[in-house]
Amino acid sequence: RELEYGNKKTVASLQLNYDYFYSLLDDLEKQQHQFIELEQKENSEREKLLQVHKEQKILENLREKELTRHINENQKRHQLMLDELAILGSRKTVG
Repeated sequence: RELEYGNKKTVASLQLNYDYFYSLLDDLEKQQHQFIELEQKENSEREKLLQVHKEQKILENLREKELTRHINENQKRHQLMLDELAILGSRKTVG
């Protein structure tokens, strides 16, 4: 009888260990899924950030081009005014 009780205790202990082991495996699987989801979210956010940086760079380049164009136009207008003043000045001295 004592041997039978010991065997039942051993079987119960093994069953508890088995259940605990599989609950740990289940927890591990859940954590792995959670980790994969977080990795995917991180990659997605990284892609969004890269896209934003690209767009910022494009806007920065456009601003620089617009500023350069504006400066060039102002320089041309200024030069035209100087040319007109020079022409008017030369007419006054001639006439």
